[in-house]
Amino acid sequence: MKLWIPLAITLALPLIAEAQASKPAHEVGDQAETKQILEESRTQLQAGDFYASWDLARTVLLAQAKHPLALRLERAARILAPEIDAHVVEVKGKQVRISVGADDLVKASTVMTVMSKKKPIALIRVVEVSRDSSLCEVLESKGAIQAGCRATSASSKWPWFHGGKQKVLPQTGKPHRLRAARFLALTRKFYGLFGLSNTEAEDPCLKLFADAARLAQRPVQGKIVKLDGAAITVGMGSQDGVNAHDQVFFLRDGKVLGSAQARSVKNTSTLCVLAGPKLKVGDVATTDSKYWRKVRRGN
Repeated sequence: MKLWIPLAITLALPLIAEAQASKPAHEVGDQAETKQILEESRTQLQAGDFYASWDLARTVLLAQAKHPLALRLERAARILAPEIDAHVVEVKGKQVRISVGADDLVKASTVMTVMSKKKPIALIRVVEVSRDSSLCEVLESKGAIQAGCRATSASSKWPWFHGGKQKVLPQTGKPHRLRAARFLALTRKFYGLFGLSNTEAEDPCLKLFADAARLAQRPVQGKIVKLDGAAITVGMGSQDGVNAHDQVFFLRDGKVLGSAQARSVKNTSTLCVLAGPKLKVGDVATTDSKYWRKVRRGN
């Protein structure tokens, strides 16, 4: 064996060690921190704070540009964010009032970009919602906000704040399908969104909606506590993270027996209606979206 090979390896080891030590921390990779950030991103996505979810996922992508879950969360946040247009009606210091409110499905924490002459000049966040207007705080600005400026929640305007380039999402070839998907996303009917997307399996845009729906429905688990004909009461409610229109799956010994939408959600219980399967008090009820492919579309 030639002596130069082990000699070269011996000489190279200190150089390799020095190169590893000089790497920035994010390049070496902190899996625990990354996991924690992405778990929080998913929590924010499920809570409807799409901008916070996008921002957290992008924090990971800045260090790990191809992280698969971070990519999915970042796309999901942009896909599910409602597109609401308004205009500024009043400016008082660092507070801005805009012309849309609860009637337009605006919620607290909604982030909007203020535009002046088609250019983004500020990022604002809704802090108080009235019926037909909302009070916002200014997060960042690079220009004077004035009454009459356009405000939009379109996620395509978010990246200016971070200096990043907007990635172009695939476009659907059927605009009416996209409009329907947008409506389902806005009203948090994620199972319906998943079903709609799968009717057009070849459409890359709607595939992303289906993936976003899987990520956005909270996985809450409880048990059936009462049966009255087709009416099923489960012991989990709004305080656990259940939303109206969530799809609830009923399991026994790990087998899916059926599914139904959450009709009436109270603090600690949820009412569903499902005829057919022979369910029992004590059967498991869950909103975990991993079961969506295991049953036919529910009612």
